[in-house]
Amino acid sequence: MCAETMYIKSESEYFIPIYSEENMPEKPGLYFALFHGRKDPDEEMDEWGLNGPIIGPLKWGHTTYGTRLHICFETEEDELRYFNFSNFPEGHAIDVINYLIPYAGFNYGDWTFFIIKPTPT
Repeated sequence: MCAETMYIKSESEYFIPIYSEENMPEKPGLYFALFHGRKDPDEEMDEWGLNGPIIGPLKWGHTTYGTRLHICFETEEDELRYFNFSNFPEGHAIDVINYLIPYAGFNYGDWTFFIIKPTPT
């Protein structure tokens, strides 16, 4: 993680933005962000964990029984910025393991979806 530039390496080795109010994407669309992260999934958390990546833009997101998350990217190129392989145009499945989402060597206990609206012209 690189705090000065507010980026983290994705699973496919691209630098992608870290979730924060000051670091929102410019491209309009639906995004998924991970936060409250830790390296070791068994780590006891006394404080708030690390902010993780902002992932998107997406067409949709879906959860199955709270154990698997499916996200579908706008394009295959977008998906390959975040993952080592593509399931495009199908959704990309991410397992939730012991209430955590593993991503790029970290485990995140919180996640959110949000929309970046187009800038009015």
